[in-house]
Amino acid sequence: FTLVEIIVSLAIMTIVAGAVGAFVIAGNNSYMRGNKELTLQEEAQLTANQMIDLIIDVEKGISFSNLTDQKAVDVDANQVYLYEVTNTKDGEGKVVVGDFDTAKPALMAEHVSSFRVDLSELDKRKVVLNMTFTYQDKSYDISETIKLRNDLSSEPSSIYSWISGIR
Repeated sequence: FTLVEIIVSLAIMTIVAGAVGAFVIAGNNSYMRGNKELTLQEEAQLTANQMIDLIIDVEKGISFSNLTDQKAVDVDANQVYLYEVTNTKDGEGKVVVGDFDTAKPALMAEHVSSFRVDLSELDKRKVVLNMTFTYQDKSYDISETIKLRNDLSSEPSSIYSWISGIR
């Protein structure tokens, strides 16, 4: 082989290797974009399903309140926590809401940049849950209308604090 033939073959191999490398990089970038979107969608759907399971079978009232000392939804850290408390009944059979200071947080979701609950249609047994999930440069919105199974119209919501700690 002459020096010219070797240089020409190296140039051709460099062009082919560059083209193959460009296809590999483009495929990897496409995979990473799709993976981000899939991660957000899975996280959103899993969180929405957990929230629906918690809300749909409520038997008493539903109330959301802002607690400064409990971070049920910490949007600054993009995380949603569930605080479970054990409710008891007093001697008269009235529900006594458990102590939130002893409740341990359980991480429900990450990447939550917005969390809203609309209770305006509670008289129609509907609760609307809106969440926005953001991961790097991707964002995914989910909105769920939850139809309650039980009629809450006869129960005063002050008796039973179902969900508290929305910040």
